[in-house]
Amino acid sequence: MTGTGKINSVAAQLKKENLFMTSVHCIAHRLHLAGQDVAKEVVYFKEYEAICKQL
Repeated sequence: MTGTGKINSVAAQLKKENLFMTSVHCIAHRLHLAGQDVAKEVVYFKEYEAICKQL
C-alpha cells in the first residue's frame, strides 16, 4: 500500500471513509519528483551524473 496512489493507497482508503478529504504529496516529495524530471532533460545533469558514476 502506497501513500498517495489512486486505488489502494492510504489516501484512497481514507477517502472512502471521508469523501471530502483531499490528499497532496508533501512539498519535499514533489520537489524530488520535479528534480528527477529535470535531470532527465538537462544535458548538464546527464554529464554530471556520468562524471559521478566514474568516481
